[in-house]
Amino acid sequence: MKREKENILRTSLPLFSASLVGQGINFFLVFLLPIFFDKEEIGKFFVFSAIGLLLGSLVSWSSFNTILLSSSQKSAKMNLGISLLLGGGTSFFLYVFLYTLSVLNFDGFFFEGIFLLPFFVFMENASISFENYLNFQKAYAKIGRVKLVKAVSVFLLTILFGFLWDTYYSLVLAFMGGQVIVLVYQYVVAGTPHQLFRIQRKEIVFFFVRHRDILVFNSSLAIVSKSLIHLPTVLISLFYGEGIVALFGMAQRLISTPMGLLGGSVSVVFGKVCVEKFIDRERIFSYLIDSLRKILWLFVPFGLLVFFFVPLFFVPVFGQEWEAAGTIVRVLIPLSVIQNSIMPFTILNTILNFQKRIFIFYSFSLVVRMGLLFIIPYKVFQLDYISLLMLLSFSGVLHYLYYFKELFKQVKIYDHSIDD
Repeated sequence: MKREKENILRTSLPLFSASLVGQGINFFLVFLLPIFFDKEEIGKFFVFSAIGLLLGSLVSWSSFNTILLSSSQKSAKMNLGISLLLGGGTSFFLYVFLYTLSVLNFDGFFFEGIFLLPFFVFMENASISFENYLNFQKAYAKIGRVKLVKAVSVFLLTILFGFLWDTYYSLVLAFMGGQVIVLVYQYVVAGTPHQLFRIQRKEIVFFFVRHRDILVFNSSLAIVSKSLIHLPTVLISLFYGEGIVALFGMAQRLISTPMGLLGGSVSVVFGKVCVEKFIDRERIFSYLIDSLRKILWLFVPFGLLVFFFVPLFFVPVFGQEWEAAGTIVRVLIPLSVIQNSIMPFTILNTILNFQKRIFIFYSFSLVVRMGLLFIIPYKVFQLDYISLLMLLSFSGVLHYLYYFKELFKQVKIYDHSIDD
């Protein structure tokens, strides 16, 4: 029972330390974007990345989660190879689908740079697959260095392309260029052999049979979950234009980047430890509570500081046209604190295999939050974007509180099953 006494913050320190510099670079880059790009171009990139992350859930089929659940190094390597093949194949069919629509003249469906999306989502999901493989190996310091390499690459490419070409294509290409560099680096540090894709047909069949719940329900849950997070960006662009999206996206990144630094590090360690506890039939609830308590001790004071002080810096730093982003920060901070506090523990959906139940809840929440409390209020009452974001933040807080209540319940059921 030694793992019961593990301190998740101490265990995640190697990853956190390396990620700190990387996230610091990402945070600094946010301040530089308005220098090189117009607000509308920044908004277009935020919309592109939101759509890419939405499609990424569909492309990956959440197959990268199978790597964490592997029982041996050999099976982890096999699951990594299948995850990459599945992501690559689905991305290819996505490209064919988009090309077919263009041939059939579905012009209303397209936006600038849409044909880059299949490459964007494949590289993003391939990077997650390699990260989970490193997580399986408990190579937390390597994961941190990967994040640092990506941050430096994207930063340098953004500055370079910003000088040469001040459109949102520069941001897309800089991000994708950083992804390519990271994938090469991940392949090297993971020590994966050239035989990675030499997988037999029976192994693929076994993969689909054993992990069918992950491929069906986890991927469905991921699509709904990502929709709750990224669909507002797309809807705001349709309702109010790219300029407002830029304000919304900038506020989001200034809030979530610091919290995402710790939350991401905790998520990596928490998932691996819980997999080991599940395999060894050890209790999880006390570890969950202890981890949540430590995160809240950091995130709640941070949220209060952001609420009162960060909005004061938008006009002096970014200029008068970014003033409204400060108001958006105050609207979103309650949602961001609770979301970033709870997201590190969502891996329990997969480990304890209750993703079907959570999928039903998330689907209901999607209809209520995006339909009844976002689209309909805009269409019927013509609400301004601040009022709409207040509804989004309030409904999001309720969503995550209920989700965590259900998470507590399922973890307790698991712990009781061990006692029995």
